[in-house]
Amino acid sequence: MKIPKVAIVALGLILLSTAGTHPALGALNRHSTWAKTYGGTGTEQVYSVHQTSDSGFIVAGSTNSSGAGGNDAWLVRLDPSGQIIWQKAYGTLGDDFSVGAQQTSDSGFVVSAFTGPSGFAGSAWIFKTDAAGNLQWQNKYGGFGCCVLPTQQTSDDGFIVAGFTDNSGMGDVQVLRLNSTGAVMWARTYGNPTAFDAAFSIQTTPDGGFVVAGITNGYAVNGLIAGDFWVFKIGATGDVVWQHAYGGPGADYAISIAKTSDNGFVVAGWTNSFGAGGNDAWVLRLDNTGRVIWQKAYGGKGDDVAFSVGQTSDGGFIVAGSTNSSGAGGRDAWLFKLTSTGNVVWQKTYGGPGDDNAVSAEETTDGGFVFAATTSSFGNGNSDVWILKLNHNGSISKACQGTGIMRDSNAPVTDTNASATTTTAVANDATVVATATTAITTATSETSQPRCSSSKNQDGQ
Repeated sequence: MKIPKVAIVALGLILLSTAGTHPALGALNRHSTWAKTYGGTGTEQVYSVHQTSDSGFIVAGSTNSSGAGGNDAWLVRLDPSGQIIWQKAYGTLGDDFSVGAQQTSDSGFVVSAFTGPSGFAGSAWIFKTDAAGNLQWQNKYGGFGCCVLPTQQTSDDGFIVAGFTDNSGMGDVQVLRLNSTGAVMWARTYGNPTAFDAAFSIQTTPDGGFVVAGITNGYAVNGLIAGDFWVFKIGATGDVVWQHAYGGPGADYAISIAKTSDNGFVVAGWTNSFGAGGNDAWVLRLDNTGRVIWQKAYGGKGDDVAFSVGQTSDGGFIVAGSTNSSGAGGRDAWLFKLTSTGNVVWQKTYGGPGDDNAVSAEETTDGGFVFAATTSSFGNGNSDVWILKLNHNGSISKACQGTGIMRDSNAPVTDTNASATTTTAVANDATVVATATTAITTATSETSQPRCSSSKNQDGQ
């Protein structure tokens, strides 16, 4: 069975879940806010943004405006005001896409990517850079399957990688444990032999294990895959601790999982089993055994999806996604803030007349938020990377009011009633071989454009 196109498209849009930082309360009114696009004359896409230890940002995505050929993985290092410190493309003559970058304990970055002849159907590719973006090692992982997720660093300075593969004839989740130089420590697959299973997010847990979110019980309906949210916990060597499915009669996709301060989890994605219509963003709060604490759907009559969730310093949550139920036109980037019990504090859309899809958001050390989207409404080319630094209310600045870039939204909230069902997926050892690759690094010169005036010490309400 080939990996369904819808799953590959979903992976192309995700960014790993984000855990909230914990700013001092006194920082809440000292925001620097801005919104800028980054790109050239071709197509740029973004898959993740994270704040770095110096309060700047690392952006991971892809570009075909410059580089070695086709699409190249693209890293952009920003200072706290969104100015470019450095930008580099990494790639071959084929297509190479980076799906996430995380700062490592040595201030460098580990990057998850695909490399192959074309599109997202290439080989899993992980590379490590120093703080200036220079390559330290790069490996392709044969036997891992087509699709890899953003890599997380482990407490021993190694890495954990998840994805999915069709090596078994059906889709299976695959998890790969690497040491600090990218060598394989162990590899395992998890799945139901008669259904499609896929992972879209992985996080480390305080006990040295890992938690994975994705879909299970998948089956084809009109060329798409219907399935259930799937969350499972594994130990340090990959043995299953617990596993549960959550869903209804329709298609339910768990795209992002984050740890919570009480050692539980929050999971976000989308559902058409519940909600107001079409797809709705769906958020589940789980305890440390996967039991549901609360669950709610968010969305209007159109298509509303969540790609990223993280806990905030006040115990609530920040969710990023996209919507066409409201906004400026096409699909708009969508950000909403929740209380610890899932009630909406505020929700806003960001965009223009084209399509604007948000894939990543996290709380910053000043109590605001950083937010990444791919935009076809603004910028230089077919699509550009759009990074927004927001205050604690999700606003950019007073200068943005009335520009049409940012709007309040009022998507309804629906209580849902899915139960946790214990699943029986089997873990199997897998053979994955790391092969050193020879992708080249190209210094790029794509430009940034401000979309709104920067501001400091503004509430921007």
